[in-house]
Amino acid sequence: MLNIFLPLLALALACSVIFMIILRIAKPENRTYKSALGLGLFGGFLILWIEGGVGINGPSHAVTEWIEIGVFSIGILGAILGRFQAKGMSYALLATGFAQMIGIGVAVYFGLHTLQGSSIPEIAIINSFFALIFFGSAYLFRKASTMNEMDSDLSLT
Repeated sequence: MLNIFLPLLALALACSVIFMIILRIAKPENRTYKSALGLGLFGGFLILWIEGGVGINGPSHAVTEWIEIGVFSIGILGAILGRFQAKGMSYALLATGFAQMIGIGVAVYFGLHTLQGSSIPEIAIINSFFALIFFGSAYLFRKASTMNEMDSDLSLT
């Protein structure tokens, strides 16, 4: 039943990538923003790829798919609410990283560590890896937002 959500989620991610690229075309060059965007999108793509093929929290299970849908929903909703501005995106990716870490607890609570080919350390390590990608992207977005603020301060003087 939930197997239909992963292709739809991939389509939503692809649409958001195209939308962000269109938004950024008219903006001034900011390499830090572009790096942060690339890192965050890479993390999202990697999660989709690994969840679809291998299963992040063990074998394919409805709970694992809902965990990743929740993580993506937080990231996409946060980006929209932050209007794709660097400061708002830093908050969105920070929340996405925390949601990925909460996914560890959810997976253990629902007993996914007891399934064949899955254990608590494996679940914790792989989810922490993805959370670190999102935290790194949030850091780069925060850095880009401070660079934008410094640039605007210089133009006023």
